[in-house]
Amino acid sequence: MPRPFQRRGTAVGAAVVSATVLAAVALVVTPSTAYAATTYQYRTDFLTGTGDGAGTDDNVQIRLLGVNGNTAMSPVIDTPADDFEQFTHTYYNFPVQLNHLGEIWAIDVRYTDDGPFAAPEKWWLVSVKIKVTTSNHGADYRVIETYDCISNNWVPGQTTTRYPCDRLT
Repeated sequence: MPRPFQRRGTAVGAAVVSATVLAAVALVVTPSTAYAATTYQYRTDFLTGTGDGAGTDDNVQIRLLGVNGNTAMSPVIDTPADDFEQFTHTYYNFPVQLNHLGEIWAIDVRYTDDGPFAAPEKWWLVSVKIKVTTSNHGADYRVIETYDCISNNWVPGQTTTRYPCDRLT
C-alpha cells in the first residue's frame, strides 16, 4: 500500500500532508519558544566629583570590556538633564544584548573636551558602577552582577582611558 505522501491529489494524502505541516508550524510559533533567548541589560552609573570645576558639558562615551567580549563604544551620552555636573549621577543603559559579556574586567571612557568651555583635564570622575540584569522568556529583569570601576581622578580630555573594575556581587 502506498504511503500518504505518495498519493498526491487525493483527499487522504492532502489531509495527512496538511496536518503534518500544521503540526510543524505549531512547534515553531508556540509561546514557550517565542522568548526562549536570555537577554542581558548593562546599566552604568557615572558619579562626578564634588570639587570646584569637577563637572563637564563635553562629550562622554563608554565601552565595557568582559572576558567573553566587549560592547561597542557607546554613542555620546547626552540626556535632556544637565549631564556629568558636579556631584551628580549620570546613567546610561546599553541596548539589550543576547550575549553575556562575562565578568567585566575594565571599562574604556572616552572624553572629548571640545565644548564651548573646553579646558584640559577638567572632568573629575569618581567612579562608574555597572549593574548587569538578565531576563528569561520576556520576564522582568533581575540584577545578577554589579561592578565598581574607580577613577577618583581627573579624566584626560581627547583620549580614551581604561579603568579596572571590581566585581561586587
